[in-house]
Amino acid sequence: QRLVREGIVPAQLVLGHPQYLRALAGVRPPEGVHVHLYSMDLTRAADGSWIVHASRADAPTGLGYALENRVVVSQTFPEVFGELGVHRLATFFRHHRDAVASLARGASGQAVLLTPGAYNEAYFEHAYLARYLGVQLVEGDDLLVLDGSVFLRTLGGLERVAVIFRRLDSDFADPLELRADSALGVPGLVDVIRAGNVIMANALGGGVVDSPALDAYLPNASRALFGEELLLSNIPTVWCGTSWGRSEGLARVGRSVIRN
Repeated sequence: QRLVREGIVPAQLVLGHPQYLRALAGVRPPEGVHVHLYSMDLTRAADGSWIVHASRADAPTGLGYALENRVVVSQTFPEVFGELGVHRLATFFRHHRDAVASLARGASGQAVLLTPGAYNEAYFEHAYLARYLGVQLVEGDDLLVLDGSVFLRTLGGLERVAVIFRRLDSDFADPLELRADSALGVPGLVDVIRAGNVIMANALGGGVVDSPALDAYLPNASRALFGEELLLSNIPTVWCGTSWGRSEGLARVGRSVIRN
């Protein structure tokens, strides 16, 4: 909001983004934590430096694949793997799970991993990750909103859910207030989030951060918020949503990649 108010980031870049969720505007998640897990696509430049190609802050994938790859390599090349002194990933996963769970402030309830289902291309990762984290793997139909809380349907009855690790795109999360055509979400989930009765990791609406157009304004945003340059440079980007951006984009079109 500060960046928009001070004109550092154009308002239309945020408010006009299809992942901007007006139903959650002004909602502050527990402890003010919106992004619990962030990932990026990196490229090594010719001079050895790293460049960020894309950011993932909505429902980042890849953790399960990284874990499975590590297990396969360690079993296939055990001697080489041992000699390299590779750091274990277990500590990261434990800290990630515990850090998110701690935001529930001791509220009773279990943690679940919400997946779009078996037809999703990353379903293997969702199942593998849920098993490794020790949480239930659930789909939207497995959850129910009742009296301002989220519950898991089980054979023994309803069990309260305190934490949701989300692998479902934000706009599919609640057919009542977001996408009416979503058959993957949980009706009423947004209302529970507003009340602060469930920890959603990551908070809904992170797709705005994924926008490649935002890269054009990250250097100035870093200077404004932290008084420093980006620790990792991003690809030089021009957003064609302004008159200057359109003329500059046309001037660079022969040596640039166009994204939407």
